[in-house]
Amino acid sequence: MIWKLPLLLLALVLACDGLRSDPTGRPDSGSEDPVPCSTNAECGTLAICFNGQCAGTCRSDAECPSAQYCDTSWGQCHPRAVATCSPGSCLTSQTCRSGLCTAKDLPRQSCDTSADTCGFDRLCSSDSGGFACQSMPACSPDGSCPRGSRGAVCNEGLEPSKGRVCLIGTCSSGLDCVLGLTCARSGGASLGFCTTGEKGDVCFAGSDCRSSSCQTIFPGTPGMCG
Repeated sequence: MIWKLPLLLLALVLACDGLRSDPTGRPDSGSEDPVPCSTNAECGTLAICFNGQCAGTCRSDAECPSAQYCDTSWGQCHPRAVATCSPGSCLTSQTCRSGLCTAKDLPRQSCDTSADTCGFDRLCSSDSGGFACQSMPACSPDGSCPRGSRGAVCNEGLEPSKGRVCLIGTCSSGLDCVLGLTCARSGGASLGFCTTGEKGDVCFAGSDCRSSSCQTIFPGTPGMCG
């Protein structure tokens, strides 16, 4: 059984400007430029707002712009290259989170890691206010994800309730984390978190923390280093 992950989305904030549509209602299929969005309504009738940008519907790669591929598990076009970032370099509808561009999570939706009620493209993750739903970018077509500033792994059968997205800050082994971070996992769980062990970082046991103090509500669920 996989524990409920602490990570991302809710309601995206900034509206789309200059949205281009073809006669079918989807964003201009010939455009290589990503179209920022905050709601599905801004993306036409045959596209949705995914991770802060419009994603057209598809059945094959031929129906997507050349810089995108068709994820047939969802029937959506997604970027071939997962966008990495520094602060201020993402679309206006996105923010740079741990080195990857993700949709802005406003208004904030709080959540409970013991019963993740976030969407298929969102995870219940720790933030400065506790735990909230946060968005995740789609994986690249080969199933890889850049590690960003912390770590990430593509969700390919790891968390059944979630889609094929880059799980930011999570890991199946230490190789998914950036140098200097370790993969903290609970028991035989297939997924864990990339952690520094510093105060406020995710943990499952005292051994995951530099202070040897992990504050958890229930054994086996994610807590925070004291």
